[in-house]
Amino acid sequence: MPASFAWVEHGISESAAQGIDHAWIARMVFILFGLAVIWLARLRHRAWGPVGTAMHLTFGVSMFGVAAFPTRPWDHAAAYVENDDLLHSVFAGTIGFGFIAGVVAVMVARKLPSWRAAVPDLAALAITLSIPLFMSSDVWGALQRVMFLTAGVWYAREAWQGALDQPAQAVGEPGSDVENAPLMVQDHASAPPSSCSTADRRSGRLGPVAAGPAQAGDQRAHQQGHERRQWNPVAETHIRQDDESRLPT
Repeated sequence: MPASFAWVEHGISESAAQGIDHAWIARMVFILFGLAVIWLARLRHRAWGPVGTAMHLTFGVSMFGVAAFPTRPWDHAAAYVENDDLLHSVFAGTIGFGFIAGVVAVMVARKLPSWRAAVPDLAALAITLSIPLFMSSDVWGALQRVMFLTAGVWYAREAWQGALDQPAQAVGEPGSDVENAPLMVQDHASAPPSSCSTADRRSGRLGPVAAGPAQAGDQRAHQQGHERRQWNPVAETHIRQDDESRLPT
């Protein structure tokens, strides 16, 4: 960076300002940060909910905007493109709005059991809402870096949480064993009795659903025989009268 650039006074956007040597490095950081947030929104879309995901996607896309349209240099005597500086301000505003609204939407979608579980989210909101109040101070550059560091820590925490939740979510994903469990039971039920082990039959783990066609036929015949063997007092009376009429007098 030029000798006139002050890390404490000048913001992050000014390190990628128009006409600055090696400004492409800071712009590449913006792009990589945006890509990481977009990937994270895809990973955490279920936990974040539709509104939270949309807001964080807005954050990620806006990072591309601030990289594509750099701000004016801190040297006001230097020439710059006014439209690029204006668009940079617009995308910088949507970055802040997307992050704050996204964190609030994620808190609502999570339905946290207590306020203590929301401490990281509340801390991120407090920092990102209070720092812009000191935009005109001489330490704006340092404060803005703290704000972006806060956003980076919040997203890193979400990425870590997403990595921990990924195995649990994969159980219900398409193609998983849990989703195919009803189909596996149906296939097992349609299989011949020989495909079922004797231990499964004795333990009763297969249940009535897993019975083969031959066993199902035996069960139906047994049920019909049981119904025929049920005592009917009316029929029994008629049978006895017929037998008595056949006796010799």
